[in-house]
Amino acid sequence: MDRQVSLPLLPMGTAGFGVSRFRISPNVAESPAIQGIMGTEELMSKRVGLHIQGISSLAHRDWLLACQAPAIKVMFNNRQFLLRYKSEVGGLVTARLWGGEFDPDENNFSDIIWKSTIWADKISSFFETCQDLIDCVYLWNEVGQDAGTIGAHAEAARRAVEILHSRGWRVAVGAFSVGNPSGTREEIKTSISRFRPALEVCDANSLHEYSAPRMATGQGSYCLRYRLYLTLMDELAIPRKPLLIGETGIDWGVINTQVGWRGGQRSGQPNPPNPALPVSDYVSDLAWYDNEIAKDPDVLAAFIFNTVDNTAYGWQTFEVAYEQSIQDLLRQGALPIRWPSGAGVSPAPVPPPTGAMMPNVGTGFQKAVPYIGNFIEDEVYHFPGGDHEVSLAVAESGYATWNRRTNETIAYVNNGSVYRDWGNWKDGKMVKVSGL
Repeated sequence: MDRQVSLPLLPMGTAGFGVSRFRISPNVAESPAIQGIMGTEELMSKRVGLHIQGISSLAHRDWLLACQAPAIKVMFNNRQFLLRYKSEVGGLVTARLWGGEFDPDENNFSDIIWKSTIWADKISSFFETCQDLIDCVYLWNEVGQDAGTIGAHAEAARRAVEILHSRGWRVAVGAFSVGNPSGTREEIKTSISRFRPALEVCDANSLHEYSAPRMATGQGSYCLRYRLYLTLMDELAIPRKPLLIGETGIDWGVINTQVGWRGGQRSGQPNPPNPALPVSDYVSDLAWYDNEIAKDPDVLAAFIFNTVDNTAYGWQTFEVAYEQSIQDLLRQGALPIRWPSGAGVSPAPVPPPTGAMMPNVGTGFQKAVPYIGNFIEDEVYHFPGGDHEVSLAVAESGYATWNRRTNETIAYVNNGSVYRDWGNWKDGKMVKVSGL
């Protein structure tokens, strides 16, 4: 986890999506921890939900459903559970797929294009059976968030969003780790500017916010930093989208070691154990955060990290399963969160083109069609017009590249095979050089 110097919070702009607010009677907040932070004031609408990495047992499943969390973030495609959640609770469902090996390489233009295509395919395929139950999917998680890589992340995300839109998905971009983008105010603004291509086409924006030793105060106080991010977006005239705080809670990683509210010491870390936070204090912190983000209409939901009820994942110091006061916080006075009307509504699914090659794919790529199928996207150029110009076009079963200087075409097949024509060096015929 990146550790950065916390910056002062700036006032929010007035823009927003009008996510519905409501007030509840004070006597609904029965939990002493909730009363301790809120007093007798009326509570704003709840935005805090659960980050569910997995379901370990029937007891765990039943506890999760009993929470009646107004929103959940899941990392699985269990249709039975999501169907029950939607029918019994009716809240917001967002979903993320594991897959760090598909993070785009900022130094490789072909890799950016290819990874965006293959990752969009994997997300769509993995969650396909639950598409009618999922309100929004995420792309990459906590990658490409510094000044040197955020531009590549933006281009890859833009392309992935367009692919997923064509298949009827809403998409959240960013998922930046706590304290990122980092740097001075102007450096953060520059990073956000470079991320504009993704922010302009997405349906939602996503950040992660943690703090330690408490969420509102302390050396690692990063909570509510999203307000600076949104203010800088306003200054750059980047349209706001619904904001999803994809992970939140206590994480000592903002100071020393990645350990959650239960404290302790992470395996292999040299730092001394961090103290545990009483669950009543943690609930008070979460209630404070819930009340704060409810003041900002752009924040659609925030997800408490984490529950999986399985020590094999290594997140037991963050685990919230079976804590009655956590369940009280989530369910008392909460109404299900809905996707804002008119905000980030994806277009109707459009099937990818088949048959004839697209008009703006160069005729020189025709020799690659027998190996990778018909092209389904426009040819994209890198360093156009220069001596080192290259281009890339994605097809049904792979992709092809062309090098201007050498006049060489190379076809990359999904099964790992590679064909090339050797450009100016040989007769222009495609020859298999590796793979199956």
